Amino acid sequence: MNTPLKPPATSHALSARPSPDQLFQQALSHHREGRLSDAIGLYEQALKARPTFFDAMHMLGVACYQEGQPTRAVALISQAIQLRPQIPQAHNNLGNALVVAGRTREAITAYENAVKLKADYAEAYYNAGCALAQLEEFPMAAACYDKAIEIEPRHIPAYANRGLALERLFKHEMAAENYRAALLVDPQNTDLRFRLGHIYFELCDLTAALGEYLQVQAARPDMPYVLLQIHIQMCDWKDWQASFNAMNKLIASGNRKASHPFHVVNYLDDPQVQRHIAEDWVAMNHNQVLPRPAVAPPQERIRVGFFSADFRTHPVSQLLLEFLETHDRNRFEFIAFSFRNSEDAIQDRLKQAFARFVDVESMGDLAVAALAREMGLHLAVDLGGYTKASRMGIFAQRAAPVQVSFLGYPATTGASFMDYLIADPQVVPHEDEVHYTEQIARLPHSLLPRDTRVRPSGASFTRAQFGLPEAGMVYCCFNNHVKYVPEVFALWMQVLQQVPGSVLWMASPPAVVRNHLLAAVKDAGVDPTRLVFASRMDRLEDHLQRLTLADLFLDTWPYNAHTTASDALFVGLPVLTRMGRTFAGRVAGSLLTTLGVPELITHTPEAYLCEAVRLGTDKQARLTVRAKVEAQRMASPLFDSTAYGRALSDLLASLAANRVLD
Repeated sequence: MNTPLKPPATSHALSARPSPDQLFQQALSHHREGRLSDAIGLYEQALKARPTFFDAMHMLGVACYQEGQPTRAVALISQAIQLRPQIPQAHNNLGNALVVAGRTREAITAYENAVKLKADYAEAYYNAGCALAQLEEFPMAAACYDKAIEIEPRHIPAYANRGLALERLFKHEMAAENYRAALLVDPQNTDLRFRLGHIYFELCDLTAALGEYLQVQAARPDMPYVLLQIHIQMCDWKDWQASFNAMNKLIASGNRKASHPFHVVNYLDDPQVQRHIAEDWVAMNHNQVLPRPAVAPPQERIRVGFFSADFRTHPVSQLLLEFLETHDRNRFEFIAFSFRNSEDAIQDRLKQAFARFVDVESMGDLAVAALAREMGLHLAVDLGGYTKASRMGIFAQRAAPVQVSFLGYPATTGASFMDYLIADPQVVPHEDEVHYTEQIARLPHSLLPRDTRVRPSGASFTRAQFGLPEAGMVYCCFNNHVKYVPEVFALWMQVLQQVPGSVLWMASPPAVVRNHLLAAVKDAGVDPTRLVFASRMDRLEDHLQRLTLADLFLDTWPYNAHTTASDALFVGLPVLTRMGRTFAGRVAGSLLTTLGVPELITHTPEAYLCEAVRLGTDKQARLTVRAKVEAQRMASPLFDSTAYGRALSDLLASLAANRVLD
């Protein structure tokens, strides 16, 4: 009798082994829980058991790029697509893997393939927009975000990124509309509300900006700089101290991301903190830095690129105009890279002053840097730093082998890719160099240039025309109102109280700012009529002429008068300053030192107040210092534009050779 055969000893184990489908489901469960290593191991087992298992191959690729293995991910997902080319999600995920692998152009093609297979694929359109924005192709990026929102009206990330793309295209009104629409969908989104507040800020709608920032601050008390900056812009100081203290507390606790680098220039007289905040800003926003390009040393002319959003009627261009129009064209080839197109007379003249004037407004930072390298610049000069519409990303991509910060930004950039900062012996003393990431390159006297060809118009202005007293003491400050801080304004009110019949004459700000200033005057117990506002004049020559009607220019701190101090001294008007510790707070002192009237420099609020009152009440002392300023105007190096041009040219040449003799 035949006995039945016994099953192999391993048959039970074989029957208990999970199938490829079971392995895949287990892997998928781990994947959803974020346990990527476990998921990858199970996907690999499933794929080993069934080498043509599309889902396992596809999802293994997804898990790999999520875990930081983009090269393997691209290979796996590409192989999966060969098995089943009609799956749109696979093309979308291939795009994601390619982005992580740094192959952004190929990623865009993958996203395009995804939407060809699935026309209503909002996520693929969104991802394509992000990839295009990464390449700084903002018009096409915005179009992709449009499609994503059209398909999925509640796609908040698409709204947010579309707004950023519109901002980069300087379409601020459209960006505001975008953020408002997004907030209707997600009213609690503080990031969107912050962006909307920023747009209102850019559009100078300060009341609307304040409304948004108040809501942001209520939800995000870790962002005190939001309200601090709007308080500065509006000269609304009732909550200033609380915001200022909160920001300082955050900075002291180690949160150096508590402010934008340029904002702290306005209200922090601390160069060490300015450096730390700038360095952290660079680390957050410019962490992909290209190596220094190799460019042959100049054989004939030195090729210098000047980069700015302010090649127009703006103080930076007005100060530099004479130097640019009279520079040695046999020695230099100056090329302008303009971030903002502006059809005005100054830009027209600049187009003639430069060997080439390149409008790069619509180009991304990557493209501008690549163009600059292609042109073979020896030296790139950034005139903007972190000011409005500046483009620090261009320099992170190394536009030139030597890169310099000059004139437009009075602080360190905190950037390792900026090699030099042009200064002078007063604004950055040798002992302060530790607060700057750049090597300091000094001009021999004041760093501020001047177009000395633009002179007072000679118009027969009278004080009465501008609402000024014929006999009383006229103090003035034509600084931008964002430089006013409560401490300075309070001292000005004390000056007016101690000098009978005196007035303070200042540039007319927006209505909301004017109202706050008048309220502050009243709160100080001073008659608001003693604050006199001056409307903007079309011609600089006329503004210079009316400045001669004033008796004394009262400076601000911690951000001094720069161009406005130069204007005043150029027409013989004395400037009383308080010299601080930062670059921004030492420029007026530099001008006065170069002019040879250091007695107008004070170092404490008490000394500033005392001198302002003394010059306001002692007519002979006032006339004496004014006569000295007048005598020194053309005798000192301050307004010797020919000597300044030689010094700046020699300095640029030495910087192009990457050397500075100090």
